[in-house]
Amino acid sequence: MLVLLAALLLPSIVWCGSQPNVVVVTVATEDTDGLRRLLKSAETFNIKIEVLGMGEEWNGGDTRVEQMLVLLAALLLPSIVWCGSQPNVVVVTVATEDTDGLRRLLKSAETFNIKIEVLGMGEEWNGGDTRVEQGGGQKIRLLRKALKKYADEKDTIILFVDAYDVVFTASIDTILDRFLTHYEDYRVLFGAEPYCWPDESLAIEYPVVEFGKRYLNSGLFLGYAKEVYKMISLKDVADNDDDQLYYTMVYLDEKLR
Repeated sequence: MLVLLAALLLPSIVWCGSQPNVVVVTVATEDTDGLRRLLKSAETFNIKIEVLGMGEEWNGGDTRVEQMLVLLAALLLPSIVWCGSQPNVVVVTVATEDTDGLRRLLKSAETFNIKIEVLGMGEEWNGGDTRVEQGGGQKIRLLRKALKKYADEKDTIILFVDAYDVVFTASIDTILDRFLTHYEDYRVLFGAEPYCWPDESLAIEYPVVEFGKRYLNSGLFLGYAKEVYKMISLKDVADNDDDQLYYTMVYLDEKLR
């Protein structure tokens, strides 16, 4: 589940043999807010950037208004056009203790001005060690309590991310635009993975997918508040029940899907 949001936005990189040396460069002749944002985001991921041309007179014209306007942005990000008001997005995670993983998540969110509501801080964790065994039902209980106030809101979108192994690599506008552009007919969207966890016997029941991974991953989901609250309130869940199995059973039920 590591860097699940990044997995949505960036291709996977697997190195065979030694990892190549990567040199990251940019050109800037003066210190600007934009340059500082770039360097701050790079610092979040321990990326060293060589800035070329600092202090040199700029003779390259005003590229903000010429034909090559933001060419890299056009290659990497979809256009964002809102019809009517932009949906309200509530970002939540569950963490009962402060860890390096949580701090990475919050730091990456800060880079993109994303506000995250952390649920369960200071509460005793009774959800098991989800790295090696089933568990995590406590997350559903905490979500149910926190999201009840959004249960009847049709235009609010909930983004849930796991706290300890996820970072943001894009803004909420970008994430929301991709959701509304590519999945406009769907009310809830989950992350996916190549393994059927925690019950491999359910693999045969999964629908065949046309692209990407086949099996539901509960470490990330995005959806309209009314449907999300209905989904997490279908039945009682014990703290040590498995949250991914809970969502899997909902997904595999054709009447609910």
